[in-house]
Amino acid sequence: MAFCKEPTCKREIFFLFNQETGNTVPVDPDSMLEEEIYRYKTGSDTVYFDKSYHVSHFKTCRKPDNFSQAKKKINGGKNDKT
Repeated sequence: MAFCKEPTCKREIFFLFNQETGNTVPVDPDSMLEEEIYRYKTGSDTVYFDKSYHVSHFKTCRKPDNFSQAKKKINGGKNDKT
């Protein structure tokens, strides 16, 4: 179980594997099916990101730019403190 590192957010998030990009995506658990949450928490099976119904936490976080990989590259690896 993980939580958003943004101090004003701290929501629970799940990292699901995106087969299109080969990366994990932080997902809000309220967009996941109950059986997906069970499989994730028990580690019984990989839960894959499905853009048709999973909601990326970057869309709901109060300050998603603080954790954006593109933003980090622009800022030389440093988070924007604005």
